Amino acid sequence: MCGRFKDEPQIIQVKKDMVIKKLMVLLAASLIALNTNAIAEEMPVTDNLPADIGDIVKVCHQDSVEDEVEADSLNDYLVMCINDELEANEFDPLSYESALKLIKQHTPPAN
Repeated sequence: MCGRFKDEPQIIQVKKDMVIKKLMVLLAASLIALNTNAIAEEMPVTDNLPADIGDIVKVCHQDSVEDEVEADSLNDYLVMCINDELEANEFDPLSYESALKLIKQHTPPAN
């Protein structure tokens, strides 16, 4: 038997291991990129908000009281109200999650 054939299974296994490692690195890089995008989407876009955003949140809270919005619908109402106000003032609307974070930041604690 020739020496070339004796080592061939080991060489094939080494090549398979290299391909598997490359695929795992590619998969890990893809997952990191996806996770980074997901985190970026969750963060509120605060650099493109009007200076009076706190006032907008307060007005929307007052409107919810006047409209007698039920507690289980309050978040949906506030998000819609805030986005309507932003769009009326030529700002981009916020994602639902970003709007909720903004609401929490600008809502005083209940007494």
